[in-house]
Amino acid sequence: MAQITKNSLVKNFLDLMGGEWAYNVPLTTQWAVAIVPDAGGYGNPDQLFRIIKDYTQIDAHSFYIPIRVQQKLLNENTQPNLDGLGLYFAQGVTIARESFSVNGIGIENSGGYLKGIVASDRLGMSDRKLSIEFLETNLDFVDGLIRPWIIAASYKGLINTGEENSIKCTISIQEFTREKNVYDMKPQKRLHVFKGCVPLDVEDRVLRYDSEPTEAPTSRVSWMFENYTYEVDPENYFGVKF
Repeated sequence: MAQITKNSLVKNFLDLMGGEWAYNVPLTTQWAVAIVPDAGGYGNPDQLFRIIKDYTQIDAHSFYIPIRVQQKLLNENTQPNLDGLGLYFAQGVTIARESFSVNGIGIENSGGYLKGIVASDRLGMSDRKLSIEFLETNLDFVDGLIRPWIIAASYKGLINTGEENSIKCTISIQEFTREKNVYDMKPQKRLHVFKGCVPLDVEDRVLRYDSEPTEAPTSRVSWMFENYTYEVDPENYFGVKF
C-alpha cells in the first residue's frame, strides 16, 4: 500500500478539505427565500394584491382573496428581510438548470468521417422552471396567494406594463454555510436572484379520510422567470444585512 508522504497530492487534498473554509463541503439545509413584488417592492405588496383582486374577479365577481388575508401571508412578519430569516413558508427549492444542445454538421453518407460539432440552442426560458415547496398552514400561502396570483397572471399576461402595474416579482435565494470552526451561520455561499418571476403551476392537492401524515404537508409551485444572476461567496445578500 502506498504511503502518504508529507508533500503528496493526497495529503494536500485532505488538508484543503479539512482546513480551508473555501474547500469545505457545504450545507444543503441552510437557505432562505425572499419574494419581493415589482409593484410596491419589499414591505409594500398592496399594489400586487389589488392587481390580483381585479383580475381574479373576472372568473366570478365574488371570487377573490381579501387583501387583509394576503397581507398576513406576505409581510414583514413572515418575511423579515431585515436581520431575520427568509420566507417562513418555503420548505424546499429546486434551482433551474442550465444547458445548451449541440448538433453535428457535415456531408451525409461520408463513411467513417465524423461530422463536426457546433453549438445549437441554449435551453429556452419556457423550459426552465424555478420551483418552491410551501408549507401548508391553516391560512395557507398557496391557496391564499399563489392560486389567485396564477389566475390573475393568466388573464393579465406577461407584457411589461411598468412596475406599478406589474404582476411579476423578484425571488432571491440565499444559501448559508458555517464560519470556520464555529457554529454561527455565515451568509456566504451562493445568492441566486431570479427577475420577472410569475407563478405558473400548483400541484394537485388530495384530501383523504385517512391518518394524518407524519410529515408536514407541502405544495410545490413552479415559477417562470425572465432572467437570473448568481453570486458565489456574496458580500451583499438580499440587499440588506441578514
